[in-house]
Amino acid sequence: MEYIIEVTDRDSIPALYIERTVDAEHIVEEVGSSLVEIYEYLESIGIQKEEPAFVAYLNSDMNHLTIRVGCLTHESYPGYGEIQSGEVPAGKRVSCLYKGVYKAMGDAYTHTVHWMKRHNLKAKDISYEFYLNSRVEVEPEELITKIEFPLHA
Repeated sequence: MEYIIEVTDRDSIPALYIERTVDAEHIVEEVGSSLVEIYEYLESIGIQKEEPAFVAYLNSDMNHLTIRVGCLTHESYPGYGEIQSGEVPAGKRVSCLYKGVYKAMGDAYTHTVHWMKRHNLKAKDISYEFYLNSRVEVEPEELITKIEFPLHA
């Protein structure tokens, strides 16, 4: 498979998210329920779903995986309950565009990490997946995910 990998620099983007620690086996359920909670909150304050949904991976312990499930927003909104107001920080990052089913995304991660090593780039201890479309819109093989690794300065 061919991947589009690039280094970009971007401004911070406001976001709403829920942070949870999960077992990797239950991540799909946690992502789904968290996004429903965020979208219901946005609707309750008169805002329609805005920008792409995302998951930020804060560690790599598959038995106690700490994730932030959220969506980017056009402006900052107050948090509510478990929903926190924050941002995806500004800075340089390596991104990889992946097309296909979520379960086969591991190869894109491996390819991107090798690409960063060849280019002497060091990622921070966080990665993001931005979901540019959804299973509601397209077949699973047509899903597009942007994987991002923020870089050390």
